[in-house]
Amino acid sequence: MLQVDILLGGNVGNTLEIFNKAKVQMVEKAGQIIQESSLYQTEAWGFDSDPFLNQVVTIETTLLPQGLLQKLFSIETYFGRERKGNGYSARTLDLDILFVEDQVMNEPTLIIPHPRMAERRFVLEPLNELYPNRIHPITGKTISQMVSECPDNSRVEKLS
Repeated sequence: MLQVDILLGGNVGNTLEIFNKAKVQMVEKAGQIIQESSLYQTEAWGFDSDPFLNQVVTIETTLLPQGLLQKLFSIETYFGRERKGNGYSARTLDLDILFVEDQVMNEPTLIIPHPRMAERRFVLEPLNELYPNRIHPITGKTISQMVSECPDNSRVEKLS
């Protein structure tokens, strides 16, 4: 079994309902959810849009990272996510693999740990709620250190 941290994000449609239904699908297709952060409302990052909801969940899975990624893509598609190049856009659901335990991967379709988490407060805040003392396997920094050093000044508000 692998423990995997996944970031949920979205700002189109009833995001809370989409998150709840997506988590049910994650359990059915990928593995048991063992931890969930609070929900956070965050400013859009990299483009102008309505605020996002974000949440980190940790699952236990028997899937290898590439197989898990394909399951997550299928869940995103089910909820109407359309991938449009590399640009940022509003979306119903975004599922990003942040960590797979202490693994480091650098493949064309998957980089673990998530390569831009240190720049994004909307990723770090919910992750810090769950794992402030986790050490990033590349930087050697704890999540709480990464939060304090994050250059992103976007508003991130804990909701529940």
